[in-house]
Amino acid sequence: MKKTNLLKWLPGIVISVLAVYFILKVVDIPTLMNAIRMIDIGDIILMIVITIISLGARAVVWMKLLPGVGFLDAFFITNESYLFNNLIPRSGEVIKAILFSEAADKKVMEVVSSVVVERSLDLVVAATMFLATFPFVSRLESIRPFAIGFLALFGVFLIFCFFLALKSDVVKRFLVTLGQKNAFLREKLNPQIEKVIDGFKVLTNLRQFASVLFWILITWSLWTLILIIGISSISPDFQFWWAIFTEGVLALGIALPSAPAALGVYQGAMVVALSAFGVPYESSFGIAIVIHLMQILLTSGFGIAGVIRQGDSLSAILSRIRKTKIQPEQPVEKQ
Repeated sequence: MKKTNLLKWLPGIVISVLAVYFILKVVDIPTLMNAIRMIDIGDIILMIVITIISLGARAVVWMKLLPGVGFLDAFFITNESYLFNNLIPRSGEVIKAILFSEAADKKVMEVVSSVVVERSLDLVVAATMFLATFPFVSRLESIRPFAIGFLALFGVFLIFCFFLALKSDVVKRFLVTLGQKNAFLREKLNPQIEKVIDGFKVLTNLRQFASVLFWILITWSLWTLILIIGISSISPDFQFWWAIFTEGVLALGIALPSAPAALGVYQGAMVVALSAFGVPYESSFGIAIVIHLMQILLTSGFGIAGVIRQGDSLSAILSRIRKTKIQPEQPVEKQ
């Protein structure tokens, strides 16, 4: 492992280790094991089925973002990105951009825009879920500014990208003007910026954007349904909006740096969220372990199947990614 990579991952690993440490400080292990054993196998099977359906819904999101990409390609590439996230922190987005660019026959930088749109919409939905249910929660006041910040930041960012794509001709002419006096801008940077702007055009196509947003909301609804089943299995006093609130806290929590697969941070966010409703630490930690392990195994399994389906290996994909370089556009001769 390169020293630079280790230093880059170190803050996330430290956060994950601290999260696990503080959870274990307040959790009684025998009680935790008993709480896990109390989770009904039927509920686990149902959560597995819904998780697979949610992965299919997320694949449809990518079919809408990149028309022309088939369902199977979208499904397996999405899971390959989750697989690499489970192995290397924050690597999934890079994997997604490169593999989807190959499937859609687009430039990588165009697909990067689609990745940014997907992640921004996810965080806007997560922050909205948290803030919509926050009035019902008497604790966790310290998280509220964090959620408001995410909502404002990514909401404004999406609006900015919309106008950037809407006025793409004006922006590109401005870039040409800047590039007249600087070869680096003209030959290397500007062509990549133009590809990114082209990728944001999904925001200006109302029908396409509405379709993307619809399927993102379907995905979040399915994820919330998984929590409804999970939390109701450990708490007899459960109310459905607990799951909405918890899903928002989970999404905001795993946005923080962490170890691979958000280990520790995911469980810590679940314990913190459910503590607001008086759910015992052992019960919330237990269901967090079950749901997270289920997600890791499913996404890793489908991800490996996707790698095999492509006739690739994990090392081959990583090697291809390392060799992928953004090449300057060749000048187009005037007719």
